Amino acid sequence: MLKLVNGIGGIGIPASNGLRGRVQRSLEAKGWRFVGVRHPSAVVSPFSRLGDTVQLLANSVIQAGASVGNGCIVNTAAVVEHDVVLEEFVHVSCRAVVCGNVQIGARSHIGAGAVVKQGLVLGSDTVVGAGSVVLKSFAAGATLIGVPARVMKERE
Repeated sequence: MLKLVNGIGGIGIPASNGLRGRVQRSLEAKGWRFVGVRHPSAVVSPFSRLGDTVQLLANSVIQAGASVGNGCIVNTAAVVEHDVVLEEFVHVSCRAVVCGNVQIGARSHIGAGAVVKQGLVLGSDTVVGAGSVVLKSFAAGATLIGVPARVMKERE
């Protein structure tokens, strides 16, 4: 049986995570099968939960109690700390850090080198710009930039 890895991506393009999800769901409905991938250097706690189609790239870290939904990408050297919830099709970019007990809504994008402080909630379809530091929770559809992160624009 042919197995597929969903390689649709985009650099901070808000719609790309949603597109990845729509394509995967459409093809699954037609009988195609997607699988996850895990680089040998990825560090994954046995006390975490991973969806079947998660992609873990080189030197990524998933800590105890974390839950990573289907279609998520945890990119090179990104860190997902304890008790984090990544809903489906979230992309955590290279060297980003999601601190403990954070919830990130579906189809969100955490840019390269960004930091999300512990205990926060980011709604679905949120985009965090590269290098930003998120210090408070934000509703769905926000594009966040800066240190500290602030709303650049809101999408529907």
